[in-house]
Amino acid sequence: NGVGNGAAAPAAAAPAAASPTHGTPLRVLYGSNGGTCEAMAASLAARAAGAGFAVTQAPLDAALKAGPVLVADAGATVVVTSTYNGHPPDNAKAFNKWLESSPTAPPASRFAVFGVGNSQWASTYLAFSKAVDAGLAAAGADRVRPLATADAGGPDPAEEFDDWAAALVPELAAA
Repeated sequence: NGVGNGAAAPAAAAPAAASPTHGTPLRVLYGSNGGTCEAMAASLAARAAGAGFAVTQAPLDAALKAGPVLVADAGATVVVTSTYNGHPPDNAKAFNKWLESSPTAPPASRFAVFGVGNSQWASTYLAFSKAVDAGLAAAGADRVRPLATADAGGPDPAEEFDDWAAALVPELAAA
């Protein structure tokens, strides 16, 4: 039975840590033709929900149709997008037109952008991601952190994204 023979009693299972539920709104938007950025956005959404954010996730064009793109006040909007030959992905074409229309951000809007491209196409590398980042800033939204990117032709774009997301979520929660 282990009693009195020097064997340690089994440790009691530690209670599971409760997931924080601050409910800060976080909109995770993506532009993706091949599914990579959509999967990255889903990963970020799950990570943020686990950290207590009230997360919504959608393609860029669908978010545009649903109402204000940028979350105001305490929340934030995160965009994960690719570039296709210098153009927006198929599910971000209307969003691109919206950006070109010089929109105005709601007060206290915050955003971050993660772009995925392939540096083999140097003349169009990350063109749409850069346009999203610049366009949201020009609209008056506050950049949470500089544009982050991954080269699809590089060693591990998914790891680059995971490292970025791991740092971003606590940063958003602390702000």
